[in-house]
Amino acid sequence: MMKDVQDMFVLQATAKGLNLQIDIAPSVPYSVRSDERRLKQVIINLISNSLKFTNEGSIIIECDFNH
Repeated sequence: MMKDVQDMFVLQATAKGLNLQIDIAPSVPYSVRSDERRLKQVIINLISNSLKFTNEGSIIIECDFNH
């Protein structure tokens, strides 16, 4: 899912001269029980707002899982 979301925005980021990076820590399980549609929408909103308000540099989303 994260790769799909990244692919949705990479062209927009590149057009603005930004680097879009999503880092997923090895501690994050391959699957997580949640509402995928809502989780995906939250991530889309975060990246969309980041693109809207970032004029230079990078947008980095870090996903980590600690017990």
